[in-house]
Amino acid sequence: MNTIIKIPHGVMRVLTCNWQIDWRTQSAGMSTDGGEQIFGMGFPRWIGSPTVSLRGDTVRLWRATRARARGRMNVYRVPLIDRDDIRDAYGQTDYAGRALDGAFGDGPVATLAAAAAAGATEIVVTEQFYPALVGAFVSIADWPYIVVDRVREGQNWRLTIEMPLRRGAAAGAVVNLRAHGLFRASDDLMGNPEIAANGFSRPELSFEEWITRP
Repeated sequence: MNTIIKIPHGVMRVLTCNWQIDWRTQSAGMSTDGGEQIFGMGFPRWIGSPTVSLRGDTVRLWRATRARARGRMNVYRVPLIDRDDIRDAYGQTDYAGRALDGAFGDGPVATLAAAAAAGATEIVVTEQFYPALVGAFVSIADWPYIVVDRVREGQNWRLTIEMPLRRGAAAGAVVNLRAHGLFRASDDLMGNPEIAANGFSRPELSFEEWITRP
């Protein structure tokens, strides 16, 4: 059984981020005329290797979170922190990562204005205070997506997303503008917080999306 371990937002003090979709394409080989046929495996996934900056309480918080994950046994719920201007999703946290100023919960949200079927490349959303900008990461039920286009539709916005919607979603479903996803560590030793003489730790994390989830 996979236990989902939430990474406290206070740990994700990101220095660098490189979240991307691994389309997992394969080549059928080069033909004699120099052409190459590429085909998709049908199971693309998100990957990312953010580097974070930790010190003091946040080092211990990450150390404890990492221990709970038991290497690759359990699954991390990861906020896909980007270098953007979205308000901090959680505010300050206590030793266990519980929000002390968490009015935004998982961060700003929009809602689906209409149901969308699995495989859809467009969704219609009702935005509140923050827009889902082109190039931004969003998520629905912890499945991440990239917004690749947005068009006004009455009081709502029609968003084109990649990859296509992985699961169907009902009208009113929450769209997290601070995207979250469910990931395994790429290996059991990922992210050990080695502490330098100045007290800082800058572990490089490495995640692969859990795509076989229920």
